[in-house]
Amino acid sequence: MRKTDKKIPTHEYCEDGSDAVNSCPGWRKFVDLGFRLARLIYSPPSRIPRDTWRNFSILLRWLRERARFSGDRDSHLVINLGSGRGGEGFSILARDKDVQCLCMDLKIDGGADVVADIHQVPIADSVASLVVLQAVLEHVPDPERVLSEAYRILMDGGVIYVEIPFMQGYHADPEDYRRLTGPGLKMALEKSGFEVVTHGPTGGPGAGLMAVVRAFLLGFFRKGILRHIATPVVRWATLPLLMVDMAYGHRKNQVVAPGFYAMGVKSHNSLHDSLTGNLQP
Repeated sequence: MRKTDKKIPTHEYCEDGSDAVNSCPGWRKFVDLGFRLARLIYSPPSRIPRDTWRNFSILLRWLRERARFSGDRDSHLVINLGSGRGGEGFSILARDKDVQCLCMDLKIDGGADVVADIHQVPIADSVASLVVLQAVLEHVPDPERVLSEAYRILMDGGVIYVEIPFMQGYHADPEDYRRLTGPGLKMALEKSGFEVVTHGPTGGPGAGLMAVVRAFLLGFFRKGILRHIATPVVRWATLPLLMVDMAYGHRKNQVVAPGFYAMGVKSHNSLHDSLTGNLQP
């Protein structure tokens, strides 16, 4: 994930007025590129992220339309909670010159712009147009509190985008608490006050099956050198299962989907009513 080159004026949005943005020296970008290449070799793709990339393209189009209608610079403010520098597809927003992306995470070395607990977001009320939570809710002790904080920092008519795994093995970061179906994710957002505009799977049955097979095979290896050797071998060996999704598409079967996404809108206003249709796939 490439970090945006723009300097985010964090002090304009943080409640304490501090500037918590981390600097990123030029040499660090080359080191980061090396780590990403090594990670690709060690961990090949686990799904075909066409839905995620499509969703972020839709969100970018929506942000542009919102800014055009409102004429407000804050209409481009995107806050990413708990995903370091962002997950798959987030670079579509981060690379856009008109979008201000602010990434927040609890990890000091996670590459986020602001280090903070997302159960208590140090951001003023009603400042963001879009809040992103990718593969985060399964790791937090109190997801209702996190969604409540997302609702608080969103402007009226703002959008929340959430992804959560379903057919995926236990992965503590630092802990792993839950899985949700598509309807379960929709219900969680609605309980927090959002109107869910659209929701669906983040991949096909091939990706879901591959996740289960990988977890099963790697379960024979305990932590140690053998585990590290077996991991890339198993991951590359099971990669052909993604051909199922390429051949048949994923919407025919959501029973073993690798995960689900949902887009929700905060409250109603005239701007919301005129733009909500742009969020439909």
